Amino acid sequence: MSRRLFVAAAGALLVLATSPTLAQPVADEALPRDLRMIEANSLLDEKDRYDRAISLYREVLADDPADDEARLWLARVLSWKGSTEASLVEYDFLLAGPNATREIAIERAEVLSWGGRYEDAEAAFLALLAEQPDDARAARGLARVYLWSGRKREAQQAFERALALEEDPDARQELDELTRGLGASGDVNSRYFSDSDGFELTAVTATSSFDWSFDTRLLLSATYTRIDQEADLLGRTFGANGFDALFGVEHSPIPGLRLSVEVGGRYWDEADDHFLARVRGQWSLPSNTALGFELEQGDFLSRSDSFEAVIAGLEATSLRGTVWQGYAGGFSTFFYLDTAFVSDGNTRVTGGGNGAWRPFREHELELGAALGVLTFTERSLLYYDPNVDFSASVSAKGFYPIPRLPWLGIDAEVRIGLGYAEQAGLEGFGFTYSVAGGPKIRRDGYWLSFTAARMQSQRTSTYTAHTFTLALGTDF
Repeated sequence: MSRRLFVAAAGALLVLATSPTLAQPVADEALPRDLRMIEANSLLDEKDRYDRAISLYREVLADDPADDEARLWLARVLSWKGSTEASLVEYDFLLAGPNATREIAIERAEVLSWGGRYEDAEAAFLALLAEQPDDARAARGLARVYLWSGRKREAQQAFERALALEEDPDARQELDELTRGLGASGDVNSRYFSDSDGFELTAVTATSSFDWSFDTRLLLSATYTRIDQEADLLGRTFGANGFDALFGVEHSPIPGLRLSVEVGGRYWDEADDHFLARVRGQWSLPSNTALGFELEQGDFLSRSDSFEAVIAGLEATSLRGTVWQGYAGGFSTFFYLDTAFVSDGNTRVTGGGNGAWRPFREHELELGAALGVLTFTERSLLYYDPNVDFSASVSAKGFYPIPRLPWLGIDAEVRIGLGYAEQAGLEGFGFTYSVAGGPKIRRDGYWLSFTAARMQSQRTSTYTAHTFTLALGTDF
């Protein structure tokens, strides 16, 4: 064996022995003799060389489709690269052949879990454990399916069963981290908003949550709000101060379903006080679908940005429904419908949707397109009440990590589009946009972010607004 061949073979064995991300080899795998196989296996310590390794494995299979060793390594590297479906094709071919083994079936189940196909992975691991209940590797795989799909209580029980079969340091660490996950989190968010109608809002909100169990959390929040309105040509400004508090419980009665109920009140020094209540639900389905709903009772501030609506004591009961659907290739769609029944007899209806695409797995970049419409059934002098307000836009948003400073990055979003509005017989049509961005720091369980934003939309005249947000949060 030449020196070059020896080094390549040794490198391949070193990769197999040390990389924590690689699947375990099946038993009795022989050292490959094909130089293309040796070269391919020596490339597996660097992700940016996976494509070359895949090409080499395919060359071997083109010469000999029955080379199960090359096909197994091709299946593995495809899965590490994130090409789940292509990897599963190769695993299915191997399992249909005369040299199929239980280890290959376990690897296939693991690939299903890595690819987010949790329902299929669960079924595969349960079938393997039905055949051999003392298979520790399959038991660990099932525990990880439960962990990654958010089924924490089942994950805890599955990890304990797996560790009773065989002690494993990685599984022990995952179980320890899972049980330590019962804790608390909190954040403080301050927001300043101003618009071209002379309205200003400053709000400081503190929220916290405490895990009661894997299925139940206690929720607390409190907000101080200051609103101001420039009311006349002399530039005089009128203001009001508000304070609210909410207490709630979030519970997951079945895997994938989370429900929360919050109740509280809001006090205004220059307006009527209000009872606050909010009921939310989100159901995550195995089809990569998320359904959401919200029922909210309170004053009309959050949906009107109007000083006059607060001073007049207007309340609203709001219903909101959402549907999110994820697709292959980083595509997703989101649709919403929101209806608010205002205490002055008016009804506010808004709805729309957007499509998004994340073209790169390794970068946090998202491209999107959105449509939205807003309408009111009656007219009011206290808040913006269009007969119709329509908008269409395209957007790009992402997070850029600062090189050599892994704890620091920049969030940014740009949106451009067109808007049309009709109100009280007047019409407006024009260009719309929004830009937002700022630094974000994450370190030692804490995060700090600052965001500045400017937006322009089209009402019967051009409407502009500015927002500045400072947020601090932690998990403990």
